[in-house]
Amino acid sequence: MTLAAALLSIALLQPAHSVDPSKTLTLRLRNNTTPVTIAYTSYKIKASHQESQIIGEQESGFAVGDPVTLTFTFPVTPEQEPSLKLQLNKGREILSLVARDVAAYDVKRASVEQVKTTAAVVRELKLSGKGAGRTGTLLITCDRVDTSKKIVDVP
Repeated sequence: MTLAAALLSIALLQPAHSVDPSKTLTLRLRNNTTPVTIAYTSYKIKASHQESQIIGEQESGFAVGDPVTLTFTFPVTPEQEPSLKLQLNKGREILSLVARDVAAYDVKRASVEQVKTTAAVVRELKLSGKGAGRTGTLLITCDRVDTSKKIVDVP
């Protein structure tokens, strides 16, 4: 799949009000056949040990800890709220998580940043604010997170 096709498919998955369709969090949950996809605005990794390596225009790394905590912030519409509360309740097992941020690097290339983990657990889902300014904060814990950032050609 080309980057343009991937960006288009990501954009089609997101609601029209999304802040940035290039930042997507995809969760595969236990006992849920359909992945949960959220357009996030920011994320943070907190771990006792983080390491990364840069080779050319690619960066790869990992974070380990007991536990590693991932925090994602995202906008929430009133229509999404009941589903999020049901699917992302405390203790919910996450089989796999992929957070992807695709951004323009220069005229011909894009930067693709990715965070991946497996066997994670929802620690907390916080919803705050009112109306169009409502935001969600999702805290996830796991043992290890893999990170990568690479520059790819845009067709």
